[in-house]
Amino acid sequence: MKLNKILTVSAVAALMLTSCDDMFEPAIEQHPDFEQQIVANPSYFYGLLMTPYSKFNDQNTFFAHRVHEDFATSDFYCDQSFNDAKNWILMGRGSWTAKENPVDKWTDVRESMQYINIFLENMDRVTWSKNKENNDKFKKRLTGEAYALRGILNYFFLRAHAGYVDGESRMMGIPILTSSEDVNSDFNLPRQTFKASLDQIMEDLDAAIGYLPEVYTGNDLVNGQGRNGLINGTIVRAMRSEVALMAASPLFAAESGISWQQAADYAAEVLKGHTIVPNGHTWYCHTAEINALNEGALPPEVIWRGDRTGENDVEYERHAYPPSLYGNGRFNPTQNLVDAFPMANGYPITASGSGYDPQKPYDNRDPRLDTYIIHHGSSFKGTTINVSPDDNTNKDGLNRSGATFTGYYLKKFMNEDVDPNTSKPNGRRHYKARLRYTEIFLNYAEAQNEAAGPQSTGTLGMSPYDIVKAIRQRGGITNDQYLESIKGDKDKMRELIHNERRIELMGENFRFWDLRRWKEPLNETVKRMNVTNGKFNVETIDDLRYEDYMYFGPMPEKEVLKWSNLKQNQGW
Repeated sequence: MKLNKILTVSAVAALMLTSCDDMFEPAIEQHPDFEQQIVANPSYFYGLLMTPYSKFNDQNTFFAHRVHEDFATSDFYCDQSFNDAKNWILMGRGSWTAKENPVDKWTDVRESMQYINIFLENMDRVTWSKNKENNDKFKKRLTGEAYALRGILNYFFLRAHAGYVDGESRMMGIPILTSSEDVNSDFNLPRQTFKASLDQIMEDLDAAIGYLPEVYTGNDLVNGQGRNGLINGTIVRAMRSEVALMAASPLFAAESGISWQQAADYAAEVLKGHTIVPNGHTWYCHTAEINALNEGALPPEVIWRGDRTGENDVEYERHAYPPSLYGNGRFNPTQNLVDAFPMANGYPITASGSGYDPQKPYDNRDPRLDTYIIHHGSSFKGTTINVSPDDNTNKDGLNRSGATFTGYYLKKFMNEDVDPNTSKPNGRRHYKARLRYTEIFLNYAEAQNEAAGPQSTGTLGMSPYDIVKAIRQRGGITNDQYLESIKGDKDKMRELIHNERRIELMGENFRFWDLRRWKEPLNETVKRMNVTNGKFNVETIDDLRYEDYMYFGPMPEKEVLKWSNLKQNQGW
């Protein structure tokens, strides 16, 4: 890592921190080299962690924009001219290669590891505060942040690149870097096993928990609420839950050494003292709540979030609204996703006794369907949406220019107060929820069901049945006949929990990774709804084309060609 790059990043970080100059002593100064300018200046030195932190910005690949990774599944479809999502669409249609890989995390992680390791190796040399007590607290918190960043980034790295290598009996993971590199380093590093990689991630996350406060609260200079937005202990515990759930899942369980019960217990640590947030499933459109989120504050549903946009933001609504409401209709849920929503009595639409009528497909459905998706006949912003292509004057009709490709428009993430009309736009603040309590409740329900069955309460004191019931009741299923009929059946509960993740976390970039870790089929025929002459007709749009080896992603081709010790996963 070149010194001038470190200086540049640190200088930029210092500028970012000038608005809160008082968080460090001594004050910001200018110095000519690394030793004097960076090590001698805590604000500049803290800037080493800004590059790792920046990877979590909404435009980057660790907590991606809403929906994007879900385009690689059968749940969403969009115009391939939409560059932000184009690679994810093409990925599922046979264009995923070791050279063209939107999943790739190599460069981002390797760059971040260098900054983090330099930080950890040198931070004890920095005077963070002239006050000894505050200086010690700064060292403790910042050490925790660094370990947390290393563990979280390596988790995403491992998830994207783990796999089996020809000639190796063990699943392989990633190169592990726990010290900084210089001109004398051996860059031709082999991959560690999946188990060794996972162990290092968990070690880093465990260490971070020991250093960090659970939340930032009060007026303390080091750990007060003014630090909201930085990684805290609760965030690390939630990420550890996500790591453990992946590791206990069928694709990885034989190699990980982590059991379903351990995964359940990790989730329970996050959830103790919490209940299902009554309106947590619509956090994205609570205007007053969002406006009040000053200084990194969190709403009850959210564990970790990105920055708020400006108060006049109309970008997402402009992308997703129907054309008649000045949108581009680019993010289209598919018929496959719509079919995942059960009936109002809780039964899947394919189950006998559900009451589903294919010619009245939206009658008596789970109310979350109308909460999250706009369909033919939906009332949205005072307008009845018509997706039929029968009338050439209908802007919202199927396959009209700028209109839906699937017969559906996305409603989740939208704030109906927003008007993207370019002549008089009226916007609202938005933010990305990186971690939500609903996700962790679903993590617990899945793991506890696998460990001990649907009515086992585990260390949380709530059963998978209890959690699923509460989540579905919140969404509007108040007479859940189906849940009551399967509450003693572990296999049926597994299917239901998987489907609840699909619904509750739709568009939040979980589906692609869930299907892989479950070893469920990746290939599906992608379907749409065509309403013609008053008849509802389900039609095929496309077919997903994944190969079996694609349950594991590739190492970057250019890196494999560069380094002889770096072996590619099978099939790539």
